[in-house]
Amino acid sequence: MLMSGYITPAQQRMSWKEDTANLLVRKTMSRNTFDDVIRYTHFVNSEKPKVDDRFWKVRPLFDAINKAAEEYIEKIEYVSVDESMIKYFDPHSLKQFIRGKPVRFGYKVWVLAISTGELIL
Repeated sequence: MLMSGYITPAQQRMSWKEDTANLLVRKTMSRNTFDDVIRYTHFVNSEKPKVDDRFWKVRPLFDAINKAAEEYIEKIEYVSVDESMIKYFDPHSLKQFIRGKPVRFGYKVWVLAISTGELIL
């Protein structure tokens, strides 16, 4: 399902064809099973979209992950955040353009470096 975010729905079925097969996908499950998983996995009612939130369809999943992280992950002393761009040229509403950067088109991601306060050389 994670890979389906990078592959358009028209190209998803190509992962099981002989000449364009993605072996990771092909060995994991059958095409029909994949179609069923995509068809029946929903986190919210799609009939009431929230126009102010781009991630409204998966917001309950984000909330559940954040709640579990607060409950089970140990509190940390230092957090360093860095951002990076991942190249992506196909059309997508979350893609960004930053003029003058080595990677101008793509997704902006944030990387966290976590430290407990010990100096590591």
